[in-house]
Amino acid sequence: MPGATSLVRDASSVETGGLANPVQSTVELLGSVLMSALAIFVPVLAALVAAIVVFVLMGRRRRFTTAAWGY
Repeated sequence: MPGATSLVRDASSVETGGLANPVQSTVELLGSVLMSALAIFVPVLAALVAAIVVFVLMGRRRRFTTAAWGY
């Protein structure tokens, strides 16, 4: 959204005389770093959670099938 960013920066410049631009730039940088980190770690975390769920369900399935046959 470069258009929205430039509009916000222009409005900030008009209202604060450009004094808030470094703060706004820092907030934008932190937001982009956070979103990049989330884009990397969330899929990895989701895969780990899915693997744990599969292993737990397989363990329960094995326990129920062996109990039903008396082994």
